Amino acid sequence: MASGVAVDDVCGKEFTVLVRSTPRKYRAIIFKLSDDLSSVCVEKTLPSSNITKCTAQEDWKKFVSELPQNDCRFAVYDFEYQTSEGVSKNRIIFVLWSPESAKIKSKMLYSSSREALVQKLNGVQKEIQATDQDEIEFHNVYQQVVASATHK
Repeated sequence: MASGVAVDDVCGKEFTVLVRSTPRKYRAIIFKLSDDLSSVCVEKTLPSSNITKCTAQEDWKKFVSELPQNDCRFAVYDFEYQTSEGVSKNRIIFVLWSPESAKIKSKMLYSSSREALVQKLNGVQKEIQATDQDEIEFHNVYQQVVASATHK
């Protein structure tokens, strides 16, 4: 809790639902700082593809559209991809969305609160930070996820 921002217990409970429910209930959870900036809380959940019937790329596009253009957010995402051998895989990724247009105070608070949230989310397999649309584009994230999966 380096920034003095606490993590609401609901964050960990919803994360457990994301990683443990069968079939998956959520594709993503988006977190934000509370209005009084005292805690990290769940802003919204996005349903998994077994509910939406969308492709992995369509789900990713929907997720990215939910991120604000002028403020930061945290998210966990059940990232689904195909290996070069055609095998379907999933990785639980943590995303720090910190767009260049966000206010400096927001960037500082989110950056300094990241570790406290990640510690509550036992099972994150990859962390990604994105500051613009190019960095959060599906193919760029895919490359990072695949690279980290092959080095484990």
